[in-house]
Amino acid sequence: MKKRFVFIPAMIILLVAFSTTAFSSKSPPSTEIKMPKRVAITSSSQYITVDNKTYELGKDTPAGLPGMYEDVFLIPIKPIADAFHGTYSLNTKTKEIKLVIDHVKFEFKLYSTAAKIDGKSVTLPYEVRLDQGVVKVPAKAFEGKLKNYDVLLFEERALVFREKGKVDFYDELGMKIGFSGIYDLVQLKDMRDRKQAAKIEEIANKIVAKINKPNMSDYEKVMAVNNYLVENIKYDLNSSAPYLFIWKSRM
Repeated sequence: MKKRFVFIPAMIILLVAFSTTAFSSKSPPSTEIKMPKRVAITSSSQYITVDNKTYELGKDTPAGLPGMYEDVFLIPIKPIADAFHGTYSLNTKTKEIKLVIDHVKFEFKLYSTAAKIDGKSVTLPYEVRLDQGVVKVPAKAFEGKLKNYDVLLFEERALVFREKGKVDFYDELGMKIGFSGIYDLVQLKDMRDRKQAAKIEEIANKIVAKINKPNMSDYEKVMAVNNYLVENIKYDLNSSAPYLFIWKSRM
């Protein structure tokens, strides 16, 4: 009889242990939040780029788009919170906004340039705005403030977050993320176009000053431009780009 009483508690313990193990094995594995490698938002695009995916901004209202205000680049912060799996809240009574991304706490107040970042007071270059329910803050608020990301602001026109200390990024398929890990393609094109336009205008003015003669008729002006192009420019036949030409002699 004694052996039987000893056997029954032992059996109960084994059954409990077995059922606990079986239950644990059936529980779903914990899903780890995948943080982005690179996030970019520009004043010239209606999209926010998260790694190699783009998400449209301003679907509900154009106020959701980033924009320039007195030469200061303001961005909607809810999409930033979403991109980094952070938290965002707006208290319309106190006008206080709280944002947490990359373990850094940002505290803003509507229509104010005063803010706090991890409890430290800072002054923003422009007041926080509320446009049709969309909160926008100066992009500069994030520059150099995150722990695991380098945050770069380019000409108050593009804001790029990238993993700290890294430049080039690739997704799971080996596709490159972004352009050299820095510029958004749209932003790069915009900056390049503006610089090229200024350079072209400078060269054109020099050419006109050189070939223009007093009292020229319209026909003579057209012929002067045509003759200059014939004498000084040739097509680059080795390029795949259409209509690419090279100056035979630099000015």
